[in-house]
Amino acid sequence: NINDIKLSIDHNPDTSDTYFIFIHGLQSRKEIFSHIIKKLNEKYSIPYLTLDLVGFGNSEKKNSFSYDLFDQVQIVESLMDYLKIKKVIIVGHSFGGMIGTQLLENRNLDISAFINIEGNLSLDDCGESINVARMNFLDFLPYYSSLKSRLLNSNTFAETFRGGALNLIPPEVFFKTSQSIVNWSKNNKLNEIFENSTIPRLLIRGDKSNYKSNPKNTTIAHVCIEDGTHFMILEKPSQTYDAIFDYLFEKKLLG
Repeated sequence: NINDIKLSIDHNPDTSDTYFIFIHGLQSRKEIFSHIIKKLNEKYSIPYLTLDLVGFGNSEKKNSFSYDLFDQVQIVESLMDYLKIKKVIIVGHSFGGMIGTQLLENRNLDISAFINIEGNLSLDDCGESINVARMNFLDFLPYYSSLKSRLLNSNTFAETFRGGALNLIPPEVFFKTSQSIVNWSKNNKLNEIFENSTIPRLLIRGDKSNYKSNPKNTTIAHVCIEDGTHFMILEKPSQTYDAIFDYLFEKKLLG
């Protein structure tokens, strides 16, 4: 219970003082990282935390919550503070990558590295959120219903996973979150934070994705997942895992 909001988390404490923090995106829930966490548990004794953001998965859907990115960031910060987590490696996908980028500004955290998996840095990255942000809520409702139905009736795991995730997200939550994603992407603040941070950063994208951002800072590492879309974690989980952990080995952040 964080800030009077019930959160669903998966928390595996250990003796190591560095935690992996996994943060999911808009059409998702914490289980999107299941493959990565399974392999992490098989190879290393490293604690981790993953959560369903407010309104997502099995976390509380609170009407009074704004569903703005900054307020989700504050929830994540409060959760880490409650669990006394200070030294972290952040892995964020999509909306979770935006949250992770904003967390780079938190001077109370000791962030060893940030893995940004297509976290929106500019308006051109926003994809589905742009479509939603252009609608009024009444027009959005049948659109959302149609999107869920299409995904749930797909014959691919990545799409049925997303459909199942959407079934746990009330329309109001998806609508407000999409608006927040677009508004934050418009102002270029997250792009500036990501470009200018001195923390080790890796940007992962799919080569079949419509993701546009291409940070120019030469200290930012880039990996492109072959045949991966925006949801490469679901489509190419082993390749995504390898990209993350190869980078961390290169930076000598893992033994």
